[in-house]
Amino acid sequence: MEFYSPSPDFVNTAALRQTNRVNSNVKMTDEKKQERKELISYVKLHLDLIAVILVITYTGYLLYKANKGGK
Repeated sequence: MEFYSPSPDFVNTAALRQTNRVNSNVKMTDEKKQERKELISYVKLHLDLIAVILVITYTGYLLYKANKGGK
């Protein structure tokens, strides 16, 4: 019985493939637009962090409630 192993050519092709991602650190020519973009990114980061904390807390609460109800 032989084990499947991907060919090295496939791995190299996947590693060299270019993506069309936008660089998040793009500098704008207008200073006010740049500041506004940085502020929006800052606020979004904190809102994302709050959302993750709320999801983790709610999941923990559900697990606690499920374990407590089973006893």
